[in-house]
Amino acid sequence: MAVENKKVITEKSLPEFAMILMKNMSFMVVLFVAFLMCMSTYGIIGEGSAKDFLSQLPHIQGAPWKTPVLAFLGLCTLMLMINIEKRNTRTVVYCCIAELLLAGWLTYIVNFSYTGLILLIFADYMKYIRTTKYTYFMLATAFIIYIIANSDILDGSLGLVPLSAYISYYNTYVRWLISGVISLCASLN
Repeated sequence: MAVENKKVITEKSLPEFAMILMKNMSFMVVLFVAFLMCMSTYGIIGEGSAKDFLSQLPHIQGAPWKTPVLAFLGLCTLMLMINIEKRNTRTVVYCCIAELLLAGWLTYIVNFSYTGLILLIFADYMKYIRTTKYTYFMLATAFIIYIIANSDILDGSLGLVPLSAYISYYNTYVRWLISGVISLCASLN
């Protein structure tokens, strides 16, 4: 039995659907990058070319298994924080600051190779902002933070290993595929 004249997605549910997609995509991409970094490091160690890889690094990273574990725990915490219903202005401000700090830390964990978490936080807060003045302020802040996080300035100053160094472990076709998937997900977000 078909339902006629019913909108499947209403105007109110469309932003909620978009947020669900953004949360899921960000969760998957951050975990994908974290596991990619971990598995590439273990592959390099197993291959016996760890000395060459380490000579490229500005400093030695922590144990490879910590990256996906910390990313998963941080993402779970961030998703729980995003789902908190913010009822007053004070709660909105405090949650926004806490979520931005956590998103910044998660972005650092994956060596700034995916910065979509920052956009996710600002997309969530757009539904709580009622005045145009605050909307412009949040958009300007989001733009500035996103540009800074997306530039290579932080990579060099913090001594982070670029994702391309981890991807270089794989053959050309796999490198192309991994780079394409990460770029596509970043663009969709």
